[in-house]
Amino acid sequence: MLMPAILHRFAKGHPKVRINMRDTDSATIAHDLAAGRADIALASLGPHAGFERALLFSDRFGVVCPSDHPLAADWEALTWADLVDIPFIANGLCHYISDPDFRPILDRATLNVSGTAALLSLVRAGMGSRSCPNSPCRTRAQTSPSCRSSMPRSGARFGCSRRQSQG
Repeated sequence: MLMPAILHRFAKGHPKVRINMRDTDSATIAHDLAAGRADIALASLGPHAGFERALLFSDRFGVVCPSDHPLAADWEALTWADLVDIPFIANGLCHYISDPDFRPILDRATLNVSGTAALLSLVRAGMGSRSCPNSPCRTRAQTSPSCRSSMPRSGARFGCSRRQSQG
């Protein structure tokens, strides 16, 4: 789990710094950073003028569906084409998936949801499948629906962004 380790180390080294952490989608984080409502952002943000960005890690996308869903029967053979006729829940990270086989899935999505907790609850309720970076899937394995890892030609880069130093 990425955030607890980062926060623990930071709090230990900076005991008087107050932290207000929000768990939200990358677009909202970018907007808050640009508007000065956030000092740093840990997100899948691309380069922005006036901000420094340090890559933390890259991750491949997988598919999340209920464990009793037919997609979960054969993870190793699963491709994007298998999702074409399955209800799909889109999210802000979908634009990082460059595989042309994914485009018809995204075009058919009638539900777009921000926030991992809401997405996973909808998947658990059988509302559809979704794409998900593998790291959050692995860290939520005990409470999440099934995850399929490493779909082809898909990935996101997660980094730390902050306003460039003045002077």
